[in-house]
Amino acid sequence: MCKSGSGYYRAWARCTNTTTKKATYRYGFWRGVGSIASNASCKKGERIVSSSKHAGITKTNYLPPY
Repeated sequence: MCKSGSGYYRAWARCTNTTTKKATYRYGFWRGVGSIASNASCKKGERIVSSSKHAGITKTNYLPPY
């Protein structure tokens, strides 16, 4: 959760399919700073790589693109 500042943010995670090994990004919903948390999670059959560079937060000072 982003608790200060202005704009919007969303969580993201880089997930790898356990069968095909194909990587994809999963994104949480855009949220206004100070609102409820944004969550991103891998789908069934995927796993997140166990490194902090494969998950995080994207922030924008503008309205979300969707």
